[in-house]
Amino acid sequence: MLDYKGHQFNTPNDYFTHLLEENGMPNILGDFIEETIQVGGVSVHLRVLRKNEDAPTAVFIPGTATYAMCYAEFLHALYIAGMNVVGLDPRGHGQSKGLRGHYTIQSIMEDTEHAIQYAKQNFSGPVHLIGSSQGGITALYLATKGVSVDSVICQNIANLTAKEANQLSRFPWLGRLGKPMLKLFARLLPKIRIPIHAYLALYKVRVKHFGNARSFMQEDPLALEHITLGTLASLASTKLPNPLAALTLPVFVFQGDADEIFPVAYTQHLVDAIGSPIKEFKVYPNRGHGIMVNEPGEVAHDVINWIKGLKD
Repeated sequence: MLDYKGHQFNTPNDYFTHLLEENGMPNILGDFIEETIQVGGVSVHLRVLRKNEDAPTAVFIPGTATYAMCYAEFLHALYIAGMNVVGLDPRGHGQSKGLRGHYTIQSIMEDTEHAIQYAKQNFSGPVHLIGSSQGGITALYLATKGVSVDSVICQNIANLTAKEANQLSRFPWLGRLGKPMLKLFARLLPKIRIPIHAYLALYKVRVKHFGNARSFMQEDPLALEHITLGTLASLASTKLPNPLAALTLPVFVFQGDADEIFPVAYTQHLVDAIGSPIKEFKVYPNRGHGIMVNEPGEVAHDVINWIKGLKD
């Protein structure tokens, strides 16, 4: 049973239908197919949109605390434009199994690699990896690892172990001083829960229908409000598999110039370090961190054009 603003729903689909109706949105839910894959004994949930077997496919990784259907409008816009879509709920998120909020960057990478494998088994066209926020960071990590896709598209990127990444936290000084202690306590008490708003300024991030990201995490019955200490340690200490200079895949990075978490100058510095001969960094004026939810059609249009441009 899922609770949302005094309403109770038997299934996630009942909740999604209510949310669409409540906000006057088209009922696109029927186009999504639910699938599960097994990753290391854990059932991982997928939301799939099937256009044509030989059409390009987007494999999508959601951001912190979220799940694939939080981005339903964006994913559906890709589908309408002619793409297959494989939306992932990483373990511990959304409708996937695993302890809620307990994951690592490595586990999201593993789940994503299996989602890519699913895409290649079911579709024959090119595969493009897309990620938002934490998902964008994971996509970048997979790109430096040499994941077998045709391009990587990231809203926001980060090198989590570089000192500059401390500025992404709500309290940068804590990141500089606390990493050694964090690793120690994470080894001793890995499953202790930490509120996500304790390290990210969620109240600043606008999210349509919910007001801001903190309200969303409190109200949405499938969103995470907490992660574990072990997860936080992973977010603070996971190194890039290989240097950015060694990355050769085509890379499209984007964000808003009013992003409440990722400064444009920080992202630009990382994009400059990427070695790929095909790369682009697009900055949207007057857009914030919630751009993929708040302006799904605008972002989907640019993503489609990027993918089409790779053929030219």
